[in-house]
Amino acid sequence: MRPYPLLGILLVTLVVLPVLRAAAPHPTVLTVLYKDQFMPVAKVIGSDPVVLVEGKEKRIRTEPRYLPSRIERYSEATVEVKEVSVGLMQLRMVAESKPETTSAPLLGAQGGRADFHASIRSSEAFSGGFVAVVMYGRSSLTDPAKGPSGEIVVHALPDVPANTDVPVNFGSKAFVYHPDQAFFVQVFDREGREVMTNTTRQCWPYYAAIERFQLQETLRKVKASLAGKDLDARPVLRIKPLLPKSAGRPAEPVVAQITVMSDGTVSGIRIADTSPMEVGVAVREALEGWLFMPKVKAGELVPCTVKVPFTF
Repeated sequence: MRPYPLLGILLVTLVVLPVLRAAAPHPTVLTVLYKDQFMPVAKVIGSDPVVLVEGKEKRIRTEPRYLPSRIERYSEATVEVKEVSVGLMQLRMVAESKPETTSAPLLGAQGGRADFHASIRSSEAFSGGFVAVVMYGRSSLTDPAKGPSGEIVVHALPDVPANTDVPVNFGSKAFVYHPDQAFFVQVFDREGREVMTNTTRQCWPYYAAIERFQLQETLRKVKASLAGKDLDARPVLRIKPLLPKSAGRPAEPVVAQITVMSDGTVSGIRIADTSPMEVGVAVREALEGWLFMPKVKAGELVPCTVKVPFTF
């Protein structure tokens, strides 16, 4: 398993859209900053992330700084997350619904303790996993000046038998409260790979907003160097379609026609009818998260049409 930065090989970073678009599948690992380098979280001891340095475990006890990185696929297990509550009765979430503020502390309040309670049920037994709670303000996803921001807390999971409800309870430093507070929960296996859950889709808009903001910052920085140039559009973030396990794979490539906008995002997706239908749905969903270095004509960023083939 090799994580890669949110913009793949593009290590520079162009505006978050005023309206948040649909987000593509986003299987991740968490990386944490250690000596000026982001390294994958190998495991978690209590609430402390552990990385591998030259084959040896290094436990990070100081305030960690996390960065999510994409991987190609989720862990093999699937997990149901039930009745999550976070904080001093700040927020409560039922699967497939938005978090609800029940008893909010003062705006910007810090200090104190946040308690996390949930129950998880896995399709397969696993041990050595961990859970991540990501808290953020919804308005930060569309803030063109600052970009998305959030707080991440991790905690080790107990052993999780198959098809058994397992309580998960822990405490952490309280999160900073914002009036448009939102949060999501991710589960990771012992190899640090994200596990698909019934609430997985709640995290996709957050990570997609981070990627789009990075792209907009990149375009802003390189704009001056493009003066007078003509360049074709090229992808800087490719996302593989996430097909249901039960879906058959088409024998022929599936070709999509898309419009690459001047901000590098994708619009106007057109896909020929596919069999099975789930393939076309998965291709469209993946393409909604692709990002491009847009076409440059005489130094200006302009929309263009591109064909993208997918082979399964």
